[in-house]
Amino acid sequence: LARYTGFIIEELLELLAWACENQVISAADRYLLLCLVDEADRVETRNLARGYGGLLSNEVSSRVAPRVGVSEATVRRHGARSVRALAAAAPRKFGHDE
Repeated sequence: LARYTGFIIEELLELLAWACENQVISAADRYLLLCLVDEADRVETRNLARGYGGLLSNEVSSRVAPRVGVSEATVRRHGARSVRALAAAAPRKFGHDE
C-alpha cells in the first residue's frame, strides 16, 4: 500500500470495517481484499480487462493465493464476489448513485 496516501488507505479501511460490521463481507474477505490491494500495488503491469483495476489479474492472484491459502481461481472468485458486494452495499463509495 506504499503508493497510496494516508487518506485513501484510511477511507479503504473505513469502508472495509463498515462492510464487516454490517455483514456485507466477512473478516476473511476483508483480509483477501487488503492482500489484493497490497499485491496490486507491487505489480507494474496489470491486466485491467476483468474490470477490477488489476486486483484480479493473474499475477496478483498468483501472489495472493499462497498468502491466504487458497487457489488463484478462488482468490479471483472470492475477490470479485467481495467487490460486487461492496459495490451493491455502498454505491456512493464507488461513484454510483442508485
